[in-house]
Amino acid sequence: MTVICFVILLHNFGNDNNVVDNVKHFLSSSQVSMLLELGTEEVHKKMQEILQIYNPHTCLKEAALLDYYVSGFLWAKEVNLPSQKISSFMTILHMLLDNIKNKHMSLVDNIKELAIALKGTEKSISTSYELDDIFTVEEAVYIVDYFKYSLFQHYRLYEFLFHHSRKEMVFSNEENIEIFKIPHSLYPLPLEEGMSQDKCNLLQGVGEEKQLADEER
Repeated sequence: MTVICFVILLHNFGNDNNVVDNVKHFLSSSQVSMLLELGTEEVHKKMQEILQIYNPHTCLKEAALLDYYVSGFLWAKEVNLPSQKISSFMTILHMLLDNIKNKHMSLVDNIKELAIALKGTEKSISTSYELDDIFTVEEAVYIVDYFKYSLFQHYRLYEFLFHHSRKEMVFSNEENIEIFKIPHSLYPLPLEEGMSQDKCNLLQGVGEEKQLADEER
């Protein structure tokens, strides 16, 4: 049903032959060619550099962004889109996320933006992206299906990610353990079984006390 709606949208916007304003792609052709030669792990590292993401292992937002772009590129590679069309696809992928992040665009409006972008018309609100490669109907259906099950299915989560601040809660617990010095005890002193006698005496100050006692004598 969703695919049929998109085909109708594509048809309705197909009468305008103007293209989107001429600016750079999100990924240049040289960057796409370079990424196509890399394995999955290397793509992650290189995409992290391109996006200037530094803490994907500790920051939820950065991890989500990195996964969004890497997954999109690997999908485009898997379906064997030509290099130039991968560049246009990544530009659309970036545009749709930017519509959520900076333009606060609703899901319905963003779906319309995708339909317009796939036709490469200038009616799009997001006119700052270059899409000089028009996709075939078959390719457009594949792309629509991809965004349906990735970005659009989790649209509210992406909205929450960008427009709701997360409270940082730091949990810490400090404990102070006091070791009692017992000169003559029938039981082992703390830590004695876990380390050598010399090191245990050094930590407990037994050696220093013995040295002071010898000096007093």
